[in-house]
Amino acid sequence: MLDEDTRPKTLWSKTQFELLYLALEHSKPDGVVKAILVDLNQRGFPPEYVIPRVRKKLGMIASNRIKLILRTPRP
Repeated sequence: MLDEDTRPKTLWSKTQFELLYLALEHSKPDGVVKAILVDLNQRGFPPEYVIPRVRKKLGMIASNRIKLILRTPRP
């Protein structure tokens, strides 16, 4: 897997990650966070890539929240 420095960065991915960070910081509903995660995953950023970046930027609580959201099945 490519690391953060070699993975191509686009304006879209930077924007999506910022939206994710803001959603987590402001305790947005799980549905909002999950929609961002699904979009990131569809565009080539799997949870294994996203979770460590969230942990680095926002800490363990935010990364654990993502793990719980991803385990919860959609209604």
